[in-house]
Amino acid sequence: MIKKENGITLISLVVTIILMMILSSIVLIADTDNNDAIKIANDKKTEIELLTIKEKIKSELAENPPKTREELINALRKYGEIVDEDNNTTAKIITNEGKYEIYIRNIWNVDVLKVK
Repeated sequence: MIKKENGITLISLVVTIILMMILSSIVLIADTDNNDAIKIANDKKTEIELLTIKEKIKSELAENPPKTREELINALRKYGEIVDEDNNTTAKIITNEGKYEIYIRNIWNVDVLKVK
């Protein structure tokens, strides 16, 4: 009589290991692509938040345009901290929302900073 053995053969074990390796590599590739998508989404979110803050400031300044440098600085103070305000090229605002750094020259294009 031939005895029938139940169990895993060496071939089926090797095939199972190879399939597991293929599936795990697919999962790693999918996870890496997902991380790139999340990074891109976060970058776009930051960009949109920054543009929203800039537009809010610009629209308020357009409604009541500053006539002097002091008026401009005072109008911007409610949006955040003004850094290096004495320098026309590097003056910037660090916003209360999101702590973004925005150069004042990028917000208000009129050369009000030179008006005394």
